[in-house]
Amino acid sequence: MKSSLLIGTAALLAINAHAQTWTVTNLHPAGATGSRLSDTNGAQQVGSITTGGKTHAGLWSSTAASFVDLHPALATDSFAQGIGSSQQVGDATVDGKQIPVAWTGTANSLQSFLPNGISSGSLTSTAEGQQGGLILFPEETAIIWMGSAENLVNLHPNLVATRSAVRSTNGSRQVGYAVVGGAFHAAAWSGTKASFVDLHPVGAGVSIIHNVERTQKPDAQMVGVAAFGGATHAALWTGTAASFVDLNPPGSEYSYAYGTDGVHQVGAVKYVTGLRAALWTSTVASFVNLHALLPGEFSESEATAVWTDGTTTLVAGWATNTTTNRGEAMLWKLAPEDDDTPGSPELILRGNRVRETSARQLVIRGTATNADRVEVKVGRAGYRTVGGTVTWSHRVKLESGKNRARFRAVNSVGEASRVLTVIVNRK
Repeated sequence: MKSSLLIGTAALLAINAHAQTWTVTNLHPAGATGSRLSDTNGAQQVGSITTGGKTHAGLWSSTAASFVDLHPALATDSFAQGIGSSQQVGDATVDGKQIPVAWTGTANSLQSFLPNGISSGSLTSTAEGQQGGLILFPEETAIIWMGSAENLVNLHPNLVATRSAVRSTNGSRQVGYAVVGGAFHAAAWSGTKASFVDLHPVGAGVSIIHNVERTQKPDAQMVGVAAFGGATHAALWTGTAASFVDLNPPGSEYSYAYGTDGVHQVGAVKYVTGLRAALWTSTVASFVNLHALLPGEFSESEATAVWTDGTTTLVAGWATNTTTNRGEAMLWKLAPEDDDTPGSPELILRGNRVRETSARQLVIRGTATNADRVEVKVGRAGYRTVGGTVTWSHRVKLESGKNRARFRAVNSVGEASRVLTVIVNRK
């Protein structure tokens, strides 16, 4: 299902002076009983699906058919919460324990980030080789990792807070919360405990920061929530408590913000008629109701992440379908009107086209542009999708002697790149 609308409101014209078209793509994969997106890097999206009564972490490349199940074999449930350029992060429940984990495009690429001696934790974001989240030590404790379980930094402000967590990192700035005096306070760090900054707005009962823009700059935008008089308001900061901007639209019951790309902020606004996916451009007056772009069978919606390259804007989230009675992953796209035709896909391999090894398996990697997916053909089998798109990898099982693997990139209209063949001689 795909719907397209041309929007001419003042709020949307403020986003881009040129004619823009919104399209909405339903990413709900076949066979799932529920799905939702949690983050996007522009080319790919992460989130989760419900299948067989379990929750599975998932990866998409902007289409429903591109879905990759990241669920670990030994886990009961798993969630993907954040995505970087080539890594996805979240958590998996194994033997009743929540384990912070990361993937690189496939379920088999799972990496545990649980430090020795720690019972549980979660990863929430990844950027520039850094992962952010929390562990139980014994309470919630803000942590950043640098690529492995034991290479970590404890950010918890011991003398100030009883609990803390990192909700997002851009590689140099971390944001989340610290429980101070029994209340949740919006918090930010710059890589050390000593850098802790309390961003709690004056007059708020509770505040939490959910996301920081990926650009590493001193005044990077941060978004989240702040509660006033018991009502939660979508909130925006740019580095200090005094920079707080209330984004809650008049007439709403409550609102919250989950993502920012430094230009736009996204989240949801609750009205009497239901929850509505929302987009702002840094002021309450700029509020755009993204739910209005959905077909009539959708009753509620939420936006969780936003990405832009200055020309195209992508918003990830979910919506409740009253016909199928389930939540379904949604991707909103704002782009120039002539952006409907995809460019020709191109595929690049890393390493030599002819290789030798004594191993039984070999991981082949590469990159792709203007591609919806990357496919591989091994032996007489047909083409099948590999893990990742912008950066992709595939583990080839090797027989003795010569092995041949053919790779191609395919765009959303089925146009394929030239086929690149890798020949591996197993000794």
